[in-house]
Amino acid sequence: MNKHFFRALVTDTRNRLRYGQAAPRYGEQLWVDARQTMFYLPSATLNRQFGLRLRQASGRVVSHWPRTELESIETHPKVRACLRHWLEGLSWQASGAYDYMMTRIQESPNGLFDGCASLEDIVARYDQLDGIYASLRQGGSFKSVADLVPDSFREVGGVMMHIGPGGEPVFGGGGAHRFAMAKALGLEIPVQVGLVHETAIDRLDEYRSRNGHCDASRS
Repeated sequence: MNKHFFRALVTDTRNRLRYGQAAPRYGEQLWVDARQTMFYLPSATLNRQFGLRLRQASGRVVSHWPRTELESIETHPKVRACLRHWLEGLSWQASGAYDYMMTRIQESPNGLFDGCASLEDIVARYDQLDGIYASLRQGGSFKSVADLVPDSFREVGGVMMHIGPGGEPVFGGGGAHRFAMAKALGLEIPVQVGLVHETAIDRLDEYRSRNGHCDASRS
């Protein structure tokens, strides 16, 4: 909590002084329609271009945007596997999810990845995701980080979403399974703001309230 409190203090104060009341805040919650998100910014690119780890980028306002280094959302390994499973009907094994997870576990220094240490853990994890997806498909809604983790700080730990030039939402990589569910179902999802391009500051209010981007047919 202290780490996030002090990051917020520095980021919020700097942004407010420079950009005014509309400026983003560290860990701020936004609502994004997943259907509008076509690209993602790899963490390696974020680190190379801005010298930041993923969660450190929250609320940072930037003037440069690495547009040529954005990648199609469907090339993200977790998102791709989820969409192949939920939209195309492939098994988790056939979608590539299990192989990807096993590879990451084997590469991990402590033998853990996403809380999984074995194939049995992976199967249980993806069975749980299927249960959550089924609930959302039947009319459930996404919970904020505060709903899931009572002592959380703002939306820190949620789906990470950068806001690019003109207000373009760009997936940051964190919370990939939740994001993929929203993408597959065409839903809005609460996200933690990541980088914000300076030309997008005046668009943030559109994302600050739920249903800000919903079609009238979905309201």
